[in-house]
Amino acid sequence: MTKRTISAYSIVQDIRAGFTDSQLQEKYRVRPEALSYLMRRLVDAGLMTDLEMYERKSLSESDLMRAFSGADEAISKCPVCGNPIPEENIACARCESLAMEFTDTLIIDPTGASSNVATMQRPIRLDTSTPRTNNSHISASTGENFSPESQYVPTDPFGVPPTPSDPLDVETNILSDIKSAKDSKKKALLKAASRGLLESVKDLLNLGLDVNSRSKYGNTPLMRAAYKGHVDVSNLLLERNADVNSENALGNTALIFAIDTGHAEIVELLLKHGANASCKTIDGNTALLFACVSENPSMVPLLVEFGADVNQGNGDGDTPLLKACDGGRVQIVEVLLRAGAAVNVGNKHGNTALMKAAFRGYESVVRLLLRAGAHVNAQNVYGNTALMKACHRGHVQIAKLLLEAGADADASDRDGITAIMRAKKTGRQELIELLMRYQDQPLVRSRAK
Repeated sequence: MTKRTISAYSIVQDIRAGFTDSQLQEKYRVRPEALSYLMRRLVDAGLMTDLEMYERKSLSESDLMRAFSGADEAISKCPVCGNPIPEENIACARCESLAMEFTDTLIIDPTGASSNVATMQRPIRLDTSTPRTNNSHISASTGENFSPESQYVPTDPFGVPPTPSDPLDVETNILSDIKSAKDSKKKALLKAASRGLLESVKDLLNLGLDVNSRSKYGNTPLMRAAYKGHVDVSNLLLERNADVNSENALGNTALIFAIDTGHAEIVELLLKHGANASCKTIDGNTALLFACVSENPSMVPLLVEFGADVNQGNGDGDTPLLKACDGGRVQIVEVLLRAGAAVNVGNKHGNTALMKAAFRGYESVVRLLLRAGAHVNAQNVYGNTALMKACHRGHVQIAKLLLEAGADADASDRDGITAIMRAKKTGRQELIELLMRYQDQPLVRSRAK
């Protein structure tokens, strides 16, 4: 069987451009189950995020048109009578006028012993008498005061005419259909926010939808808009009182999503609307930690300005400074040190910022940390020092900096391995000779301390 090669870069670009499943299947000539497998592999490889995979179902302009034009029954048809609801209306005009002809003569209390509708939140009123004018009101969008007409047969949307003898079944069906309509509108709002469709979001909110509606993973419209970088939509949602600090199932907030995707403008917008600058996920990763590994360093001073804790570590004990040093982010390290980041704090393995920078070979970061008072001979739980780590990777200039700052060339880890032993494994003769000079001249080290 001939194997075909599919470009991961190409399919990721198409997914982010809004291609539907059918378009992807046609372009890459794959079956639906193969497409699902491909996406899982893209996530496993780090080319896509879980959020993109789980929430990537694109919402085209035609989807939103159906939401208002009547092509999508769940959104645009009245769940009571099936009558299309025009875009500019919230309630069903037909049911509202019909309800004027009936009166409520039977009250069923869901808290009473005779009721079997445990999910109802308030008494449900059903008509079992002859028509008579009153002021009942039906709203298919808000779910308030529903009064389905058991006497009304011609336009019954459920296929079985309601009868006075079995009103509860009718009411339960109606409430279920109403819930389906609301769920469909909620999904439309979430997708519109994700796509950055400002006018559609505005229209859906004007229909009375909850601005803090959630997907099955707990993501809100604001989270989706922030993740995708839609400033106008994010601003609208905030103006409509979106909860800026809502968390999804993993503890992510809109702020963390915006930081993770590098949208500094939205980060600033969220912070100005009260976003918690020290928020964290369920595994303890804070907004500042995400910013320290982001490609956009401008977000770090923003978070610091709004009170982010510069020394708050995650579940592994890694602080923002440790993360920044591990990535060699000089600008971020400078900001954190000025903000009071603790330079000698280690993670759960005892690795300090200096050890991380020395291991990675970031000379500029090592210089910054030494000037800030980093302990040059600190040891982690395995007995390793920054010098040992530099020698393990063969970083000659880093080793020279550390030795000049007073690093002990004779120190050994808990297995008795010294820096020079590590240097010999690299075969770097220059590094070996450097260490030997400091071994032969102990007074140089004592003066340097």
